[in-house]
Amino acid sequence: MRRRQKKQAPLLTLATQAPTDREKMWAAMRQEKTFTQARIASLAACGKGKVQDYLQGLMAAGLVLKQGDSAKLFTRAVYALVKDTGVDAPRVRQDGTILPDSGRHRMWNAMRVLKAFTVA
Repeated sequence: MRRRQKKQAPLLTLATQAPTDREKMWAAMRQEKTFTQARIASLAACGKGKVQDYLQGLMAAGLVLKQGDSAKLFTRAVYALVKDTGVDAPRVRQDGTILPDSGRHRMWNAMRVLKAFTVA
């Protein structure tokens, strides 16, 4: 007898079949528009530390802003997606520098365009 697997609620349309944590976090941020770290961690099914690291880079790049008064005690910080760059998750460092597409990503784009190609 086969057991039914729980289906996770789909997060918009993800760019890849097997998304990375950052791709899942980005899809959740695009879906929610305003969010907390805990909400993104639960939607993307990843740790809060990963969310915090990614948010730090996105804030430094100017893609996400922290809203409200962060000086108040016992309040969760609320973030807002300011600049939506599309389905593909932006590759950012913690200092906010945006990285170019990876070699693997460029290779897949070339295969999509070329249709016929060789390994070389």
